[in-house]
Amino acid sequence: LLEFCIFLTLFTFVSRQFTLLDKDTSPWTVVGHNFFAIQSCGHVFVQLAQMFLKGIMHYTTDPFVVWNLLEMLILTTIMFTYIGSHVAFHAQDDSYLQSWYRSQAMTLCSITSILIWTRMLYFALAFENTGLFVRVVFAVVLDLGPFLCCLLVFI
Repeated sequence: LLEFCIFLTLFTFVSRQFTLLDKDTSPWTVVGHNFFAIQSCGHVFVQLAQMFLKGIMHYTTDPFVVWNLLEMLILTTIMFTYIGSHVAFHAQDDSYLQSWYRSQAMTLCSITSILIWTRMLYFALAFENTGLFVRVVFAVVLDLGPFLCCLLVFI
């Protein structure tokens, strides 16, 4: 929990600084960017180690599959945010391309923020009061799935 809280705090701080950057400023100048990149690589290593030690089938079929996939999705969006921000910085010759990559990186950064805060629900399961609430919310969302699919078809 402590490691994830540090990760969440760093991501929030770095993403806030990232949004305040000028388009001509390198993303590497953001305070905490390097430490966050190292910590993200550490998370990737831990997830890959879990995947290969337990086996890919167990990793994708155990009871915590939602949390495992959410963690991989978070790490993937962080990676693409980094790629987009660095491509935008190095595409200074083409202002359209630079603004497109920067806007895509900002969008991915926002999606990653929502995913990381959603991941925080996993830790809320450990406590009696919040755990029950999280389970009820997930049950309601799962029950709404077929309705939302029908609604999406008819819209």
